Amino acid sequence: MKTRTEYFDWRGASDYARQLEQVLADLSAGCNDPELGVELIAAFFEADSAIFEHCDDSSGSVGMVFDCDGCDLFVRYASDYPDKSRLIDRIIVLCESDDYGVRDVLIKSAHRFLSKDDLRAFAERIEERSQLPGESWHWLRSLASVARQLKDASLYQKAQRAIRPELSDSAKVDIAEIHLENGDVKAALLWLEGAERDYRIENLLLVTHQRLGNQDEAAEIA
Repeated sequence: MKTRTEYFDWRGASDYARQLEQVLADLSAGCNDPELGVELIAAFFEADSAIFEHCDDSSGSVGMVFDCDGCDLFVRYASDYPDKSRLIDRIIVLCESDDYGVRDVLIKSAHRFLSKDDLRAFAERIEERSQLPGESWHWLRSLASVARQLKDASLYQKAQRAIRPELSDSAKVDIAEIHLENGDVKAALLWLEGAERDYRIENLLLVTHQRLGNQDEAAEIA
């Protein structure tokens, strides 16, 4: 892939995507070792620059290869990876750079191959990286993602406030959803009432009031 000279315009990008899918299919069929598999699929993600520089991915079909086939294959190998601490180190190195926005899918999918304890260790490592000069914003977004997977409202709020002290309505709703998932319906309601109303918030308010037995409020929203 790194030595390819052919360029695929927007009309040929889907064909290019199918070629990349076949590369991953061959990798999947030929490698059953999780450690080697992680390294090979990591190398695929690290070739993102060479891949995107040789196509016009206006349709997003090439990006979807990373988001779907690439991520699924990484999850498969990572799930069986014996040393999760070493795996976390590899992901940190891989995601230090993400110029094309395709590598962070591995962080967003961490809950698919890490236990809750390992996910917590991952969050700690990311938080350490977020404190390094010049790297905070990138890693704070990753920290928020892992906190969301952990259903840790406190850590999620901490990461979001570090990004932007004045929480956005979207962040408030995310925090409310975490509380709902954790069964703290009253806390969820407080966060929802502090956000500007839209369709998503209306639906969550309806669910929240129904769970609290607030029939009048639920009927008013419905």
